[in-house]
Amino acid sequence: MISGKKIFCMTCEKLLVIDKYLDQPQFFSTGNGGYLNTLHSAGIFGKGFKTFIENPQNVVAAYEDYDYFTARFSKEEVRHNLQTFMTKVSFSGEEQVLSVACGPLIYETFLSTNLFSKGRVFAVDLSRSLMKYGSEKLGQPKNLYLYEANAQSLPFSSEVFDICFSYAALHWIPDPEKAVKEIERVTKKGGFVHITYNPNFAGMETPLSKFIRAEQIIHDSSFTFVHPGFGEKETFREIIYKR
Repeated sequence: MISGKKIFCMTCEKLLVIDKYLDQPQFFSTGNGGYLNTLHSAGIFGKGFKTFIENPQNVVAAYEDYDYFTARFSKEEVRHNLQTFMTKVSFSGEEQVLSVACGPLIYETFLSTNLFSKGRVFAVDLSRSLMKYGSEKLGQPKNLYLYEANAQSLPFSSEVFDICFSYAALHWIPDPEKAVKEIERVTKKGGFVHITYNPNFAGMETPLSKFIRAEQIIHDSSFTFVHPGFGEKETFREIIYKR
């Protein structure tokens, strides 16, 4: 029998791995990355946001127009998401995992090299360029598989993944409910889903809790961090549930 103290120490060791990963040189900002010139000054966060994201290539073009790591990357956000998952869900590290709307693979590289090094991690994004950018900057582990695809139509059979993630992405998707249904379709019964999103964006008028199909809610809360691109506090909603 494993004592509670030993389990606590094992968890602490895992959490320290996150800090070690995020302390790598490639995650340090070297400039503003032109963020404010591409997204903010374009005025897309106003009334026209919903129309803007109706064409997914608009989103791709906006994000490919600047250095993702120096402009948007928030260690605080990534650390929170990973720590929440690690402390709320039991896993062996051999699972088959999916990350939807992965961007430049900041999470996915960590997941495949640390948490699921004995399993397989699949990453999906609309932008081949962002995935290529991330793999060149971070390296691509052998157990990380990349797919250029739309979150609203995932290229996988039903019930094939043990765990599905979607971090800070649903609010960029024209039909978040459709994306969630796709995530749930490809997640095994009894598997886990972890989603974080910005509830204040135009794509999220309906609360996520209204259309998820959960056997059990593991965790449901909000968290706040300082977004480096905006230079102000952002409040995200997060939910972990069992299918």
